[in-house]
Parts: sequence; structure tokens; C-alpha cells
Amino acid sequence: MNPIFQVTTNGTLTSLISFNLTNGANPIAGLTLGNDGDFYGTTTYGGSSGDGTLFRLVFTPAIIVQPQSQTNIAGATATFSVSAISLNQIAYQWARNGTNLDGQRLIAQ
Repeated sequence: MNPIFQVTTNGTLTSLISFNLTNGANPIAGLTLGNDGDFYGTTTYGGSSGDGTLFRLVFTPAIIVQPQSQTNIAGATATFSVSAISLNQIAYQWARNGTNLDGQRLIAQ
């Protein structure tokens, strides 16, 4: 089996896919980054006819720094931040109890 793996900046190794004769075998060349932000590659063996496969790796966004809990005096401003990574452009929306927050002032309940 020939795996494709990911290594994070802190050294964590994650296997993304292991090829077998069903989904392909012997990946060749490097991966190509498509305009859609996904990676594409080929194998020389495997697939339904045994002549190889074209495969796609999709990377979902990941939150790398979670917002931290805070305790504030009633009426004081609380500021939260998050850090996320993605191969594609990402956006996120803050919400509290299912209500979107857009710089709104909410009173703690």
C-alpha cells in the first residue's frame, strides 16, 4: 500500500489515504493543485479496469486556535478570536445560542 499523508507544523502525521487495488495502486508523479483548491493525482494500477485511477484529495478547513472562554463584568465588551486554515478562501460567522452575531451587543443570560 502506498499512503499519502499530511504533516502539521507541530509534527503530527496523519494518513489521508492508503491505496489498494480497488482505489488505485502505485501513485505516480506529484500532486497537482486544482483551481478548486483540491489536489489531484494518478495511479498506475487499480480501478475498475485495473489500468489506474485519477484521484482527488479534498481538504476541509480546520480551526487551529479555538476561542477562549471569558468571564466579564455585565455590560463590558468581550472580544473573541479564532484561527483557521484552508486551501480555499474561508469565512465564518459568530453565533450565540443559534443567533448570528454581527458586532451586536448581547446581554448575558
